[in-house]
Amino acid sequence: MVTLHDGQPVVKVIDFGVAKALHQRLTAKTLYTQFGAMVGTPQYMSPEQAEMTGLDIDTRSDIYSLSVLLYELMTGTTPLETENLRTVGLQKLQQMICEDEAQRPSLRLSIAGENLTTLAKHRSVSPERLPRELKGDLDWIIMKGLEKDRSRRYESAKDLAADIHRALNHQPVLASPPSFAYRAKKFVRRNRVQLTLATAAMGVVAALLVGLFNYQHQRMAALRKDEAQLNDAIDEANSALVAAVEDSDSNDLWTAAELRDTQVEKLVEESMAGQSTISRAQSFLERFDTASQNRQFAFSMEELLVNHAAKQSAEGLRSLENGFREILKNRGYDMDSLSPDDVAMRLKQDHAPIKLTDALELWLATRMKLDSTGANEIKSGEIRRWIEAMTLADPHPLRAAIRATIFQTVEPNKAILDDAVDAGDLAEMCARKLAWLAQAYEQVGDRKQSAEIRDYALTLHSGDLLLNFEHAIRLMEKDRDDEAIRYLMRCTSIRPGSSGVWKELAIALGQNNELQQAQKTIKTAIDLNPSDAKSHLQLANWLLQDKKAKGSIDSANIALGLDEKLYTAYRIIGRANMELGKYPQALVAFEQFQKRASEDERSLVDALVIECQKQIGSGH
Repeated sequence: MVTLHDGQPVVKVIDFGVAKALHQRLTAKTLYTQFGAMVGTPQYMSPEQAEMTGLDIDTRSDIYSLSVLLYELMTGTTPLETENLRTVGLQKLQQMICEDEAQRPSLRLSIAGENLTTLAKHRSVSPERLPRELKGDLDWIIMKGLEKDRSRRYESAKDLAADIHRALNHQPVLASPPSFAYRAKKFVRRNRVQLTLATAAMGVVAALLVGLFNYQHQRMAALRKDEAQLNDAIDEANSALVAAVEDSDSNDLWTAAELRDTQVEKLVEESMAGQSTISRAQSFLERFDTASQNRQFAFSMEELLVNHAAKQSAEGLRSLENGFREILKNRGYDMDSLSPDDVAMRLKQDHAPIKLTDALELWLATRMKLDSTGANEIKSGEIRRWIEAMTLADPHPLRAAIRATIFQTVEPNKAILDDAVDAGDLAEMCARKLAWLAQAYEQVGDRKQSAEIRDYALTLHSGDLLLNFEHAIRLMEKDRDDEAIRYLMRCTSIRPGSSGVWKELAIALGQNNELQQAQKTIKTAIDLNPSDAKSHLQLANWLLQDKKAKGSIDSANIALGLDEKLYTAYRIIGRANMELGKYPQALVAFEQFQKRASEDERSLVDALVIECQKQIGSGH
């Protein structure tokens, strides 16, 4: 109800169960307002309201209704669903409100079916995780508020709010699962008529007591079994996770860890284990999620760098820079809106700050390369602010010295690097930081030291994809393709599902005049990424060199279909048609090339155009 207090509108909840105020209907969906003694919305009524016994209605009735609202916020429905209430009479309705126990919210969600996807989307969480988020503390907070016996509810809304705050802050809550004795008491209350009759026969009572004893014994045995089973599963899953994290490129180890994670998750949902074991399992599940996110973040960065290895033009660098922004944004770092100081604060709280500084350094280096192309991307003052922010979050002396050298916030000074290296331990450095250190020595003019550090890094981190890949690219730039092939083959073993790695290996094979193997390898890259137009164009070129004109035309047309800007495909199509003696088709292709090519490029086909015209004139 909204009333005026000192001329100001004030909202006041007068009664969750009441459906009429001042003789006016509050909702068209209110049920049973026709019963004079029972006025209200049954879904939100506390048992003491529904019983109409004359019992004082106090704040604990409001706690019940607040808990119904909280239940509805969590699951999208009230404990007693409207459709179930429409078909029952007053007596049955009272019995349902007073006796029907609500399902735990997490259980209600786990059987929500198709509705779970919608509910999870509205709550910004995955359908698989939503029931798990509620299981435990939130379940018992809501169920304590929905207790039929008001003496077991929270005394006040303040107590309810305090328990919710404890749950949000990962502190122990006052709410807990009801004991077996209390559930037995509720059972007796729901079945009091039958039990009253049963007391007439002492034998039945004795049998019941024996049955209860056996049930408790079996329950404890089942609990011990569940405890042991869940603890064993957690131990095995922890071992699998440690192995997978230590060798993050091993798909087999990660698949094994994922299977163990799924097993623990399933056991948590079904287990009767105690709260301490459940908490231990939930702690593992959170660690696994964090490790999985870190791995995916690293994979995204590596794939981006591999696929842009040869794209050093302004357009290619811009695409790379945008890729870094997208990956960082997915991790919670929106570089369009965050200042260097904001990023520094977030890095201090991040569970993988070193990986994040790696990504930020690569992003910043890309922006500097873009600036060198005339893109006016970044100024020295901004570079300094970013470096200061990263050093604030990661003040390690050696990493700070590398960063200052690479990004030129200090004058190039080999002595600074030497001192930092002497004070640190290179064996503890990750692969990316060793690569930066090698680059830093190159920038201060010590190429010998740079090469030694690269060799050391490749020995220490032989399974690191980017170390091997970047080394292979450097060898290719020096026309040492035969050596580069060995490192690229190692990369395909480390990451067999990366199309970019297979593509670069194919290029190295082609440059090393291994044409048949190059064609086979680029087809592997195409199978992994059929939408890469340049791979199709590269295959078309090699097929033409191998006198496979028809296949060359097919691949060049696929490339054009994927990216019409690849006009060099027309030159390949023209030459392939000449190989087949189809001079009119060749001439059309060359003319399409000339329309799109620069003046210098047009000269590449001038002689071929003349030859086609000559052959067409002679009747070919």
